Amino acid sequence: MSYEIIQSDLSSLEKSIDKLNSLVLLYFGITKDEGDWPSKLHSHNYLEIFFVLGGTGQLKLDDRTYEMTENTIVIVNANTDHLEMSNPGEPLEYAFFAIDNLLVEGFAYNQILSSRQSPVLVCDDEKVKALKSEILIALREKGFAYPSKVKNKLILLIMELFENFIASADSLDKNRALDIIKSYIDENYASKITLDELSQKSYISRWHLTRLFKEISGCSPFQYLTDKRLEESKALLRNTDKSIAEIAFAVGFDSQSYFSQIFKRRYKITPLQYRNLKKEYYEEK
Repeated sequence: MSYEIIQSDLSSLEKSIDKLNSLVLLYFGITKDEGDWPSKLHSHNYLEIFFVLGGTGQLKLDDRTYEMTENTIVIVNANTDHLEMSNPGEPLEYAFFAIDNLLVEGFAYNQILSSRQSPVLVCDDEKVKALKSEILIALREKGFAYPSKVKNKLILLIMELFENFIASADSLDKNRALDIIKSYIDENYASKITLDELSQKSYISRWHLTRLFKEISGCSPFQYLTDKRLEESKALLRNTDKSIAEIAFAVGFDSQSYFSQIFKRRYKITPLQYRNLKKEYYEEK
């Protein structure tokens, strides 16, 4: 008997897609606009996917409008304001799927589209069309264990969408998220900042945020925060008569001793020595 051992060597994106089995299908069904749809922009903390089955209309998403027609697939990221509207005389009908616990490399929790990609996909790929058809058959027939069948087919569909449409998102989105985090730290360095807080502001999961930040900037978010606090403390040491303790607390450190320890580790002198050095330098001038 002979056999071949195949090593698994997945990319970071493939590894995150491999975790799709952990996603939760919150609810699903088929709906038709009968004049009772929400008339205001709204958002959810989960991802939504629609298969447009009939009718035409628009998807308002944040400040943009996209056309929806039969056979298009619509993806609405979590925490995104949106509103679906039918055209007069052509009421929209679609299958809908609410998805939770979805985490894909390079995207925020329950999000799989970049900010520059259209949420309305025109999919001519044969695999995508076949999976859509299988999902709709399971949805309509409601046979044995059909929710599990719908979920499993939906996972395969998301993988195909990634291969054909979604994975084209480039590093500009990552840089935008990094800018959001840095700006927030720059404006709030004196306050207590947590990883959860940064995650919420940037819409990036905690575990991914630290890796992404270090990948692009070369340091962790908290190293960046410490650097910011130390730079601000140097300005206060040079330009004010505040005590070392007052400066430590003013820039966000919990104690004078910890501030002095970090300062000396970074600059090889104590905060007081730095202050005196600067005073002597300017007096000589």
